[in-house]
Amino acid sequence: MSVLSPLDRDFRLKKEIQDLIDKSINESKRKGPRRYEETTTKQQILILHYLGIIPKINLVDTKKALLFSKLLNRDDQNIREYLGRVVGVKVEESDIKTKNNLEEVRKIFEELGMKNEISLIDKDLERIEKL
Repeated sequence: MSVLSPLDRDFRLKKEIQDLIDKSINESKRKGPRRYEETTTKQQILILHYLGIIPKINLVDTKKALLFSKLLNRDDQNIREYLGRVVGVKVEESDIKTKNNLEEVRKIFEELGMKNEISLIDKDLERIEKL
C-alpha cells in the first residue's frame, strides 16, 4: 500500500481537473456553435413588423431602411422596398406576407413562446387561406 504525499495528491487532483476541462473543451469544439437556419430579408422584415418595431422608429423610410440594413446586414434598397410592401398593406396585396414566410416567422415566435405575435400571424394566414 503506497501512501501519497500531499504534493502528489494535489498534483493528481489538478491533473484530473485539467483532464476534465480538456475533455469539455474538445466536446464543445466537436459540437460547434448552435446554428440556426438563416432567415431571408423578407422574413426579417416580417419579424420586425409583427414585433411592432417598424412604426416605432421615427425616421423617413430611407433612413429607417439604412438603420435596418445595418442591424440585419442586408441591402438598404431591398429593405426600403420591403418596408413599403409590408406596413399597412393587406395580405392579399403583399408579396412579403406569403404563406411560406409567415409560417417560417411563426415557427420562430412559437419557439420563443410569443403568443401575441403568433396570433397576429395566424390571422394573416387565415386571410391567405380564404384567397
